[in-house]
Amino acid sequence: MTQDPSLHDDLNYVARVVRGQSVNRGVPAIYYLWAVLIGIGFSLPDFAPQFAGLFWAIAGPGGGLLSWYLGARAERRSGATDRAQGARYGYHWLICGAGFVLAGIPGAEGLSGAAFGQAMLLVATLAYGLAALHLDRGLALPAVLLGAGYLVIKLALLPYAWTLTAVLIAISLVISGRRAAA
Repeated sequence: MTQDPSLHDDLNYVARVVRGQSVNRGVPAIYYLWAVLIGIGFSLPDFAPQFAGLFWAIAGPGGGLLSWYLGARAERRSGATDRAQGARYGYHWLICGAGFVLAGIPGAEGLSGAAFGQAMLLVATLAYGLAALHLDRGLALPAVLLGAGYLVIKLALLPYAWTLTAVLIAISLVISGRRAAA
């Protein structure tokens, strides 16, 4: 017996609508994971800038892989897997990961640590903003705060601007995670 992928996707859509999830609300554990990673990683430039690059070199890919696992696990537990939606998430974040790597290439050529961090923050703003638009509305507030943090950091208006940005984004991710869990 052959399986029709479009029928499978249609049945998953009906299952999500019946559960009241016609709009994807995200996986709370992923929001909380990134609240912690961003809370720590964005504070490092203010308190221990020598460790910021190493932290993100490990936490970025590691957090991405853990997010993939948590998302796949949540889909399996829901009982209604949507391979097309999963592929959209995967491709989005894979392309964003490539964007981080490509934007980081100038860092190897001598870009200052501050300029490098700002470039990564700009890529993160775009990544979250596009994800909020196309995948998960819960990322809208974190995306706006990433952009605001970029402006504050770029214009150097406040002391501890990275830490302030970290706290605001972490709080917004926790709020979005709680909404997704509701």
